Amino acid sequence: MMSGIMHNYAVFSESAMDFTKIYCNCGRFVDIDSKALLLKQLLHKPIECSHCRNFRISQELASFNEARDSEEVIAYY
Repeated sequence: MMSGIMHNYAVFSESAMDFTKIYCNCGRFVDIDSKALLLKQLLHKPIECSHCRNFRISQELASFNEARDSEEVIAYY
């Protein structure tokens, strides 16, 4: 049982050291997992804070819904 506690502590310690600070375009400093950062860079995805990410996604969804709704209106004519 003691090894399980030590194992969890070791995993926590390793993961705590694998974070990198980034500076988002909005001015926030954010801790991001180093592996996630590398993957985002390899995929040419934007590296942003959760606030900016959520805002971007909501804008994309609104744009998608607007385009879909306008197509439905055209289909009824």
